[in-house]
Amino acid sequence: MRAGRIAAAVALLAVVCTLYVPALDASYQFDDYRVIVRDARVQSLVAWGASMPGMRPVLKLSYALGHELGSGVRGFRALNIAIHALNAVLVLLLLERLSRRHGLDARPAIGVAFASALVFALHPVQTEAVTYITGRSSSLMALACLASMLAWLRATGESMAGRDGRSRATASCGARWWAALLAALALATKESALVLPLALALWAATEPAGNMTGSAPSVRSSWMRASWPLLTVFAVTGLLLLSLAPYRELVADSLAHRSLRDNILVQSQAIPYLVGQMVHIGRMNADPDLTIPQALSPESGLRLVLLAGVIVGGFAMHRRHPALAFGVLWFFVWLLPTHSLLPREDPVNDRQLYLALVGPAWLVMFTAWQGLQRLRLPAHLSTAAATVALAVVAMTLAMATLGRNRVYATEISYWEDAALRSPRKARVLNNLGYAYALSCRDAEAIGMFARAAELDPADFRSRVNLRLLQEGALFGEDERHCR
Repeated sequence: MRAGRIAAAVALLAVVCTLYVPALDASYQFDDYRVIVRDARVQSLVAWGASMPGMRPVLKLSYALGHELGSGVRGFRALNIAIHALNAVLVLLLLERLSRRHGLDARPAIGVAFASALVFALHPVQTEAVTYITGRSSSLMALACLASMLAWLRATGESMAGRDGRSRATASCGARWWAALLAALALATKESALVLPLALALWAATEPAGNMTGSAPSVRSSWMRASWPLLTVFAVTGLLLLSLAPYRELVADSLAHRSLRDNILVQSQAIPYLVGQMVHIGRMNADPDLTIPQALSPESGLRLVLLAGVIVGGFAMHRRHPALAFGVLWFFVWLLPTHSLLPREDPVNDRQLYLALVGPAWLVMFTAWQGLQRLRLPAHLSTAAATVALAVVAMTLAMATLGRNRVYATEISYWEDAALRSPRKARVLNNLGYAYALSCRDAEAIGMFARAAELDPADFRSRVNLRLLQEGALFGEDERHCR
């Protein structure tokens, strides 16, 4: 099956490049200017080194390398595309193992893994982590997490076909240290990587009982031997990062956004919204206008009960239905950093689904293949039906992603799309007004600034922008060139 695995990996690389390369010339957007274009700390390797120790050092190093190479917006976005393509291949390898451990033979395991990785690669919700350059924080972190997880699996002695004494005996001791190093790099890229140990624990907890040919204590011992370097290095890295003032300020600022009660109410809206983003592929939104509940209502209460029921049900099913439990709980594990007790200024962003999407995508494909097998069709008919269905899904997702990438062409197209989807969000209208003003469309900019100020009187930015534009002082002499 090595040839099939290589063919699937090459196909994923080709698909991602074909789909995203047309977006290379899209402009910088929103936070790109703040964290890449104008941040003096990432303008060169020397500047990056002088700014250390600091937040997200690995991520900022990738930005500094981009500036050092002088490749401009195309170079930054090309690296994002490469990272996403590599992630698709790592997802393929991870899910092939997952499919094998849950009972599939080699050929269907590769097929299910490829179908799931294709959904991961093509889904339009991923554009925020690929075409939006600042979204690299999510994709680069995912690259390190996925690589760490695969190294950890090698260290545990789990082979493609399952777990056996021979594979444990021949497992590479170096793999456990590679897993630890990659985990530390993930945490130094983005704080969301802190849930990686939970993802590993989920993998271990959903091991099908029939796979354990050895004794349960010996299997647990192999997991512990593989895990202790990762947990140690991960904990030390985490403590070092938390010792830095910027991280402490980030936590304090987050806690100041809203109370614990209010944040729980926010999650009753935010998580169902993200679930919907996986299904409603035509409603991607750069700046969602999520309604924040002011009090517990029957609707928000019901949503919280349903969410709690799904999570508790996932835990309850981890022995009897481990595949179902894995697919469901993987989704919630990777949402924990952004959808737990720690509040965020923006309750939802599409890029929060970057890794969370993997679990549901695999569960759907795995379940669909099992359902097809129950029909007891001839093998060639089953394969043909699965291929046609996957082609339809892939084409639908690809077309949606191509459309989404066109939104990133310019700042105006970016914010016009956001304004179409969030017409009553003041920040969106203010940013659209700024994009209009930068393009010398002053009349339209004034209208947007005025509308934003009307929608949110407490937001001073739109009023300041409006006044400065009217006075001719919003931009410096070289910032725009009006004819």
